[in-house]
Amino acid sequence: MTLPNAQQAHGFVTLPRVPFHRVVLAATAAASVLGLPSVGQARVARMIVDQVTSPNFEGQSFGDVGQYEKINGHLVGEVDPAQAENRLIQDIDLAPRNARGMVEYTADFLLLKPIDMARGSGILHENIPNRGRTLGLAGNVGSSQSNNPATKADAGDGFLMRRGYSILFIGWQADLASGDGRIRLQAPVATDKGQPITGPFRMTYTVEKPTSTLGLEGNGPPQVAYEAAHTDDPDATLRRRGDSISPWVDVPRSDWAFADCASAAFPGKPYATKLCLKDGFDPSQVYDLVYTAKNPIVIGLGLLAIRDASAFFRHETKDDAGNVNPLAGKVRFVVATGESQSGNLMRNIVQLGFDRDEAGRPAFDGMVAHLSGKRTPINTRFATPGASSTQYEYPLMPGHEEPLTWSSEREPETGSQVGLLDRCTATRSCPRIFDTFTSTEYRQYAMAYTTVDASGTRDLAVPPNVRMYFLTGSQHGTTGSKTPPIPPGVCQQAKNHAPNVETRRALFVAMDEWLAEGKEPPASRIATIAASELAPPDQASVGWPNIPGVRYTDKWLAPTPVDYGPAFRRIDESGVMNQPPKVITVDAYPPLVPKVDADGSDRAGIRPTALQAPLGTHTGWNLRRAGFGENELCSLSGSFIPFAKTKAERLASNDPRLSLEERYGTHDGYVAAVRKAAESLKAERFLLEEDAARLVSEAQESPVLR
Repeated sequence: MTLPNAQQAHGFVTLPRVPFHRVVLAATAAASVLGLPSVGQARVARMIVDQVTSPNFEGQSFGDVGQYEKINGHLVGEVDPAQAENRLIQDIDLAPRNARGMVEYTADFLLLKPIDMARGSGILHENIPNRGRTLGLAGNVGSSQSNNPATKADAGDGFLMRRGYSILFIGWQADLASGDGRIRLQAPVATDKGQPITGPFRMTYTVEKPTSTLGLEGNGPPQVAYEAAHTDDPDATLRRRGDSISPWVDVPRSDWAFADCASAAFPGKPYATKLCLKDGFDPSQVYDLVYTAKNPIVIGLGLLAIRDASAFFRHETKDDAGNVNPLAGKVRFVVATGESQSGNLMRNIVQLGFDRDEAGRPAFDGMVAHLSGKRTPINTRFATPGASSTQYEYPLMPGHEEPLTWSSEREPETGSQVGLLDRCTATRSCPRIFDTFTSTEYRQYAMAYTTVDASGTRDLAVPPNVRMYFLTGSQHGTTGSKTPPIPPGVCQQAKNHAPNVETRRALFVAMDEWLAEGKEPPASRIATIAASELAPPDQASVGWPNIPGVRYTDKWLAPTPVDYGPAFRRIDESGVMNQPPKVITVDAYPPLVPKVDADGSDRAGIRPTALQAPLGTHTGWNLRRAGFGENELCSLSGSFIPFAKTKAERLASNDPRLSLEERYGTHDGYVAAVRKAAESLKAERFLLEEDAARLVSEAQESPVLR
């Protein structure tokens, strides 16, 4: 199907609506004029298949598409370190080389595809794992969280398969430990002429129960720690604090050690990848460690693994050894998708120009950056792509350096004009992008400053190849309509279980139609200054009601400009960082978060049936409870605060929010409200017919006002 001509606006051209030879010539000319990298030679040299399961999903068939098969294996990539574009990868010049002078990496992959490719859609979804996890088949309602989907339960309702997608999970993160089924990348360690490289490294830590020993890799999934160059390093520092505004308190060097105290009293057994504290780590504190690490992994190669996997499966018939590409000739479009950590990585890929393949062709036709709002720290020496800057847990980690915006805007510290699309604009390789985010991102990712200028007074134009969608009322993470209330854990309130997967499914379809038919997707739906939907986070400005038993907060993560030293390239978020970072400007960005309705739920954006026919207040923020950094933002969790059932119960507790009885009268009234909301969302193309019917059915079966 013929695609429409490229659109031009705001100084860039969306792509590939011109003959291939013209794209290459334009890219080469732009690189020459602007000093941008020229066409590179990175590629997949070998595809090694470890296992084929055919049929997969216990033989289940998916509508007209039929059965699926699964291929597990790994790709061996080769990168020319002399190529200009590849030199953007930190420490690639210090990586070992093979007999052809190339730098190698090995990426795990998992491919799900129709057995009969002629019945597929021709769309390859290249899914970028989050910390090596597939997060199940995001988009399939009811699917499990298996990292190796194989059963009918893993398939859920089969939405992605019924649409005929081929789904590729590709390893990109090289600091993940092996052995637990995660999809990972194997990348080389950089050396200085064969000698170990050392340098400053920083990590922060929180714990949920007292412990004597921590791994240096920090919280999260099993990762490979950067070992201390010397376990007796006298210049290493450890500090702690109990909240985000108090000054750091130094922990005396005599009270902690690079050691394992799990089986021996302090100072324990010297251990280059563990940290022991004499009196143990306290859940009420956040700890900040700076030490001299050694053996940096060339983690930035993961960016090339993503790009080159797309190029191989889309364009090649076989690898160097003659192994046949299982998708050869069957891929019309490639859509890269990522969530949270890997959703942020979409910004790195585009900003660094790795959205072109080795032949100068656009590597991706579409991108879905879900739960995105900053970049992932992947392309520095001693990179930590598993760490994410948050208001309390990981202060001043890289991620919020300019450019924050897709459009090119004035950078407040240097005065330079920068945007995430600058490189792909010059090379005519920009994909079509959906940027989707929840209420949490406004508090923990400073999301407003991806759409508002640095002064906080002016809305920015969204480029025509980008759509930005605020999935209102849900917290950071993907939930479906049947997700039960989530216990608070270390937070003060029950966590938010408002759904967003139904909206995401509708947007999958909208992306397909945009690529294959040229049908414009729904307009961006975000909180704006013009509509008076953003405000400072104080209670009066936001409009937060006084809900009994709930403490309001005006806290948010401010994108604080910091100095990591002269070897750090801030705009590219690349290079070598000095540690600890030095704050350049405090309060560089005026605080902005969405205003709320009378219930306390955000007003702007795409409001799902759970907010149009609500059973409680849904927020993108929650607070930590006593003993765990009390009253700090509780990581990436939101809150759910249920309504009273009756007016009498509401008045007895002084709750200003209407009760269920006052809102809906009867169970049938609630069902009617859900049906009305579903019909409205369908008309706006934010809800599919099958999901609208399911949501109404679930409302009918619910115990609400029975």
